[in-house]
Amino acid sequence: RMTRIRYNHVMTKNRNKRAIDRQSSRIRLVWYFIFLVYLAIIIYILIDATGSLDKNPGTNLVFFEEIRRFWNLIRFDEQNRVLALQNLFGNIAIFIPFGFFFPLVTNRRLTGLKTAVAAIASVSAIELYQLVSNSGIFDVDDFILNWSGVLIGWLLYKAMSGLRRLA
Repeated sequence: RMTRIRYNHVMTKNRNKRAIDRQSSRIRLVWYFIFLVYLAIIIYILIDATGSLDKNPGTNLVFFEEIRRFWNLIRFDEQNRVLALQNLFGNIAIFIPFGFFFPLVTNRRLTGLKTAVAAIASVSAIELYQLVSNSGIFDVDDFILNWSGVLIGWLLYKAMSGLRRLA
């Protein structure tokens, strides 16, 4: 009699685990879809059919040169303040979802390292495309700003997953 109760308990537990696994797989599939849509939007925004939103091809290899220039425009140039804000914070904001969604669609172990490697590869690919295709500015400051966005997104992911564990 005790064996039968234990067997029923184990079978019920296994059925519940399979149901949770199926639901988890469906949720992960939704995250994959959202991430792919997000990537398509990034590609469209940064490398659209006409090349890039910035039509002044060039190269900036001096760290913080453009960041400093845009920061000074924000502080001292009222006419260009909005454009400078859009450039600085837009380059950060566009990659925040990458840092948040990438851990959700990959194995959750070592997500910080995997997210960093994927972000470096993605941002480098975009910047190299702009350099090779002469369709935008190859800018090390864009790399810094984009990577900052990934880091913010990853920190948000870690904070949200920590809150979920507390609930």
